[in-house]
Amino acid sequence: MEELFKDILEDDEQIIEIIKPDKKRYRRAFWPFAIPFFWPMIILVSIFSGFTVYWMISKSYKNLYYAYTDKRLIFRSGTFGIHFSSLEYKDITATSVNVSYIDQKCGTGSISFASPSVHAAHAMTFNFIPKPYERMKAIKEEIAKAERRITEKKDA
Repeated sequence: MEELFKDILEDDEQIIEIIKPDKKRYRRAFWPFAIPFFWPMIILVSIFSGFTVYWMISKSYKNLYYAYTDKRLIFRSGTFGIHFSSLEYKDITATSVNVSYIDQKCGTGSISFASPSVHAAHAMTFNFIPKPYERMKAIKEEIAKAERRITEKKDA
């Protein structure tokens, strides 16, 4: 699966873990969008919107991956193309874990990372991931390791 991120990895960067969101929980988040809103044409709209929404959800899930490396967090997504976002550990100012009622039932949760950016506030969220508390702990360990490496370089 590392080949999914090969185009944006730096030469000296190593992926620690690639995380795939929970498929059932991901689909449950979008079920309200499959409900038709045009009641006069309920049959046509429900068939078209239901299939279209289901197809788009399936397509976007196929391309959705989260990864963390020894330097940064990477978010890979896209419905028709591939989009990458990343957040360097040195820029992260806050983290949080959210486990909703539905997440509790599915064994998933979301981890959010915030960072002030030059242009605007930047945030990244890993949604619907299994074992969110364990993953948060592992990511925080990588953040601490990255901070130690930066400190060692400054001292040298």
